[in-house]
Amino acid sequence: MANVTSADSATESLHTAFNGDRVVNSFPRHDVVKLDDAYIRWQQQVKLILDGYDLLGFLDGTLNSPSRFVQMPEGTLVPNPSAQIFRQQDRLLTSWLLSTISTSHLPSFIDAQSAYDIWTMAANLFATDTGAKNNHVFGINCIP
Repeated sequence: MANVTSADSATESLHTAFNGDRVVNSFPRHDVVKLDDAYIRWQQQVKLILDGYDLLGFLDGTLNSPSRFVQMPEGTLVPNPSAQIFRQQDRLLTSWLLSTISTSHLPSFIDAQSAYDIWTMAANLFATDTGAKNNHVFGINCIP
C-alpha cells in the first residue's frame, strides 16, 4: 500500500481544487507494462493505479495547482503550503511515470515538467499510431 499522509489545505476552486488532506508519499512497486508500443495497455494500467490513489486529476489536468501565495489577514503574501504539497505530489507522480516508459522512448519526454505533460505527450506520440493499428485490425476482421 502507498504511504499516505495528511496535511492542511488552503485551496482555490478552478476545475477541481487540490486537497492536500491525502498525499501519496511513495508508490509501492507496480508491475506496469512499459510504455513502448503497448500504449493502450500502459494507459489502462496507469489510469487504474492512479484512480486507486485518487490522482487522476494530475494526468488529465482537471486538478489545478493552488496559488503559490496566499494573502494573510494583514495583507502580506506568504507561500501557500498547499501549493508546495501539490508540487511535491506532481513531482513524485512525474518521476514514477517516467520510470514506466521504455528507455528507447525516454528522449521524447525530456521536456516533460509534470505528470500532465507526460500524459499528453504519450497520447500525442502513441494514440494516433494506436488508432491506425486498431483501424487496420478492425478492417481485417471485417473483410468478407
